[in-house]
Amino acid sequence: MPAGRGKNKEKINRMILKFLAKNGSASPQELYEHVNANDHWGTTMSQVINILRRQDYQEIHGSNKRNRVFKLRQS
Repeated sequence: MPAGRGKNKEKINRMILKFLAKNGSASPQELYEHVNANDHWGTTMSQVINILRRQDYQEIHGSNKRNRVFKLRQS
C-alpha cells in the first residue's frame, strides 16, 4: 500500500467531527462545502457520504439524499 494512503480521509473525518461538534448537525452538502472551503485538496460528495455512514455519525432525519441531516452519535 502506498505511503500516506487514507490520510486525507482521516483529515476529512476530523474536519467533519469538529464541524458537527461546533454546529450540532449539518447536511452532507454543508459538510462538503465546509471541507472544500477549508482543505487544500478538497473532497468529493461520495467521500463525504462514505465517511458519514460510519458509526460516529447518526442520521437524524431525511429519507432521501436531498434532505438528510447528520449529527454526532451520542455515547
